[in-house]
Amino acid sequence: MDIDPLKLKINEPYTGDMIETFKKITDNPLAKYLLQRSLNHCKKDKSTRLESALDLYLRKKEHACYKCRFMSKIIGYILKKGATSFGTSEIKEAIDNDYWIKELDSVLKGIAL
Repeated sequence: MDIDPLKLKINEPYTGDMIETFKKITDNPLAKYLLQRSLNHCKKDKSTRLESALDLYLRKKEHACYKCRFMSKIIGYILKKGATSFGTSEIKEAIDNDYWIKELDSVLKGIAL
């Protein structure tokens, strides 16, 4: 998405500021620790906790173990904070296809590692 600097309003954040804000959120030691734990495989849900949490968050599945449900709340919080830093309030519609979910999964795994 290209941003025309002439069309920016004075109170709109610049891309660099948005990226820096998101980086601060994801560099939080607690968030990073929890994301690292999300890479563990869940025997009950037969996927990583991250994959299960994203599916729960995006309502692609309804049931999961308590650890994956808890992880879904954390992932949801991180995604909402990240979306806010990029000037949007709703991320679910933006990533509601398999391509974006796989990309988001890869990005979150990269942040965790």
